[in-house]
Amino acid sequence: MECRVRVEFLGPGHGGTVSILDRAVQLAFPFLTLALGGGMALGVAYGIWAAGVALTAVASRALFGEPLAKVMGASMCLIAVGVLCIELGSGH
Repeated sequence: MECRVRVEFLGPGHGGTVSILDRAVQLAFPFLTLALGGGMALGVAYGIWAAGVALTAVASRALFGEPLAKVMGASMCLIAVGVLCIELGSGH
């Protein structure tokens, strides 16, 4: 079985942006490890991570004009409410 994937991440002329994003992903996991090692609850850490994913969707709309459907906006609101509920429920 052969699987071919063609990746055009941001297209030509965005090499610097790809490098910045690549570095950000490489740093995200060590910082997550440090946060968890410092006592942050796993649910809180992943809730914040999910909020970052939602912000990435908003940024892609602003920077690259990608579509942002109503269901995506509603999902981002649910993520925000979920992160708040996790934080309030964690007993800090």
